Amino acid sequence: MTDTEDYLEAPAPHTHEEADITDLIANLASKSNVGHTHIITDPTFDLSQTHPFDRLSNGDIDLESQVSSWHSARAYLQRSSGKLYFEFLIITANSNYFLLGIGSQHANLNSHTGSDIYSYGYQGNTGEKFHNAGQTAYGSAYTQGDIIGVAVDLDAGKIWWSKNNVWQATGDPENGTNPAYTNLYGYYFPMASCYTTGNKARIFGRSEDLTYSPPNGFSPWYD
Repeated sequence: MTDTEDYLEAPAPHTHEEADITDLIANLASKSNVGHTHIITDPTFDLSQTHPFDRLSNGDIDLESQVSSWHSARAYLQRSSGKLYFEFLIITANSNYFLLGIGSQHANLNSHTGSDIYSYGYQGNTGEKFHNAGQTAYGSAYTQGDIIGVAVDLDAGKIWWSKNNVWQATGDPENGTNPAYTNLYGYYFPMASCYTTGNKARIFGRSEDLTYSPPNGFSPWYD
């Protein structure tokens, strides 16, 4: 097993028999994911695309992990073209184990963002970027109170991340230079993974909600 696999597959602090896991999933789902109705243009997480180990709250803009394991949620509104921007706010960091980015409808919700070829993520505790289960040194670590910006040029197939309005690794979305990844094509959703129990992130995607302005030439994901 590689170092990457060892790191990503850290065991949860408790183990359960198969029946207990089934009961736990049902219990979390029944307590957390009821009465959620949105249209696809809402800047919220999508209940039907949220792992049962996550809890949605605050009108479904907040995603909170209920179990310490890698699992993910997709937000509404897939996009396949344009220059787009959205943000995540780290509300609670019981650890800095977050992976925030984008994923297609095929991205694995039973693992972290960036665990397969269908998703791309930026990690909190190391500042590394992840895609196709590979991790690479990228930017600064982030934690509670930080704003993570995601700029995606789906026409050129590029993605960048910022921390508190500082684009990482000398990235420059406005000029299209130094992207974190290239060759992104197809339909993508905002996607997040919070790992540790109690870790919570909030999504912002409309102009009136964003903390920072999108890079020149980019539009809010949900406008």
